[in-house]
Amino acid sequence: KLIIIRHGETTWNSKGRIQGIIDTRLSKKGKQQALLLGKRFSKTNIDVIYTSKLHRSIKTAQAIAKNHPKVPVISLKTLNEIDWGIWEGLNFDQIKKRFPKEYAERKNDKFNVAPPKGESPEQLRQRLIPFLKNILSKHNNQTVLIVGHAGVNRVLIGTILEWPDKKTAETTFKNTSVTILHVKKGKSRLHLFNCIKHLEGTIYDKTSSYEKFQVAQK
Repeated sequence: KLIIIRHGETTWNSKGRIQGIIDTRLSKKGKQQALLLGKRFSKTNIDVIYTSKLHRSIKTAQAIAKNHPKVPVISLKTLNEIDWGIWEGLNFDQIKKRFPKEYAERKNDKFNVAPPKGESPEQLRQRLIPFLKNILSKHNNQTVLIVGHAGVNRVLIGTILEWPDKKTAETTFKNTSVTILHVKKGKSRLHLFNCIKHLEGTIYDKTSSYEKFQVAQK
């Protein structure tokens, strides 16, 4: 059983700025989202937690782990967000104006085209495949919780479910959203997708400007 979660909101998420591998911090809202996420999983059986090396992912994972003191938390650089190269720190309006040619090329093939000096989803997939193979072998019949990033999670899930590249590249995830997959004997089944029920009815379930932009670009 794989529980795949996106980190809580950061100040850059709220402003629509691309983070990539820049080590941003959770916003006040993001910290509260993580707290509510931790409560959601307080009584869930978890055998191991994996997270990236980036602060926003680690802090979100810690909000869950505090209710599971005996569960190991493993931080891996492999799970760091996709590298957006020289576009990091910018929003998409700025990118479109400053890099019109590169922006158009990437929009035409989001899965295979990388930002200047950055990483494409296909390159990210090659980075993640060894990790996937390892956890599916090492944690057979266990529950694995992964706190990742929008780019990492879409590629992980798309690879497991064998989605077309276009679908993988255009899938978006809300902050602290939960996706659950069951993998057995090489077959995968999607049980829950992009769920934020732990935020419903609170002031912390509003979509960030980045996520709104991503949806508008489809």
